[in-house]
Amino acid sequence: MTRASLRSLLRDAWGNRFSDWRRFALFLTRNDADAEDLVDEAVVRTLRADPSLKSEGEVHAYMVTAIRNTWFRWRRVRTRRQAILMELRNRPEEYASSALHELIEADRQGHLEKVVSSALEKMKPEIRSAIGFYLLEDPGLTLREIAEEQEVSITTAHRRVHSGLRALADELKEFDR
Repeated sequence: MTRASLRSLLRDAWGNRFSDWRRFALFLTRNDADAEDLVDEAVVRTLRADPSLKSEGEVHAYMVTAIRNTWFRWRRVRTRRQAILMELRNRPEEYASSALHELIEADRQGHLEKVVSSALEKMKPEIRSAIGFYLLEDPGLTLREIAEEQEVSITTAHRRVHSGLRALADELKEFDR
């Protein structure tokens, strides 16, 4: 069977079985957007499959398996990402406490505004914004709130805050020298 025949079978199966695939994906993900992404990725996997599928029923079975396997892969990746994120969430406090300690010292010496302005000017705009939300807002935003505000993932927001805090702490340390 050729790729064109596989596409034709998939197109027919899509028309007849899409609601079943979407319902299965929704059962797994519990989220409409994720369910659509899961079905889309399964379609791509099916199109890359060995073109030995000969009937709409075989295409349907392959799609269900592709949806299930893709979901398992997503869960493994997400579990790994969550473990990394939990580990990283414990690290900013080191930088935050170091940076805040240095900020307090700089404020006692009357140089706070100059040092912070200088450090912020050297940062990339997205990092500067994340630091502004994290340290300069009253009260400071959480990583989740920063991610929503900047329309990025929590991991990206964490990375930006982490980089900004490190840069701020380094700037403050250099200022004292």
